[in-house]
Amino acid sequence: MSEQWTTEAAYEWCRRQTGHYENFTKGSFLFPRRKRPFLNAVYAFARYSDDLADESPPGTESENRFNSWRMKVANLEQHHREHPILCAIRDTIQQNKIPLYLFTDLLEAFGRDFTIFRYEKFEDLTDYCRYSANPVGRIVLRLFGVRDDACDLFSDKICSGLQLVNFLQDVVPDAERGHIYLPMTWVREAGVEQALLAGDYSHDWQEPHELLAVEAERLLKSGRQLIPLVPRRLRLELKLFIGGGEAALQKVRNCAYNPTRPHHLSTREKTVVALRAIFS
Repeated sequence: MSEQWTTEAAYEWCRRQTGHYENFTKGSFLFPRRKRPFLNAVYAFARYSDDLADESPPGTESENRFNSWRMKVANLEQHHREHPILCAIRDTIQQNKIPLYLFTDLLEAFGRDFTIFRYEKFEDLTDYCRYSANPVGRIVLRLFGVRDDACDLFSDKICSGLQLVNFLQDVVPDAERGHIYLPMTWVREAGVEQALLAGDYSHDWQEPHELLAVEAERLLKSGRQLIPLVPRRLRLELKLFIGGGEAALQKVRNCAYNPTRPHHLSTREKTVVALRAIFS
């Protein structure tokens, strides 16, 4: 963009963009009003960057656009007036003392999606989560003024657990894009590797999916230790996220781990999660 963005205009642009994404947390109203522009900027950054990577086939001009975006983020001071997200992110970083590497780590994950399509071991998958999910939790903690190593580690568990849940929910659409976010060692041991690569979902998928579900549940349960350590306004947000992840896991199990059945929560199911979070 040739336009030079002001901070105020950039935050307004980010605010409008968040309304375009149905997964933007409805719990954002729980954020203190003065913090909501920062949250909008972070979400706009994550969605824009992820969409840019998802919609960019490897080895094309689109990949070059992603790499150009990555370079501008790494050199934020030089390029921050060129795009509203960059302008808003720079101000968010400065006002909340957030390290830039948390944003560049997200781009590391999105960049990997151009070249890495399989993950051999569970540890490889969790390393991906370290970049694709964990930085968001740490950024949110900084927005609430939380700077504590123990809190960061509990937050990492929540975010990695939620990312694993997302993998279980999106096996089919991910595979259609050429990505498999299941440890291939588990897939081979279950004898379904060829079926998965061929897009044949008629087989029994319980074993690898159940293993991933157990790990996700373990991470979410451990991450609950973060709740009493954070400011009150953030506690309900955490309960909503963790409760939503646990409810989604139960739905995956109720579907017998069939990846072709709907795993995302209905409006009624989300309401139940919210009520449990409020009254727990």
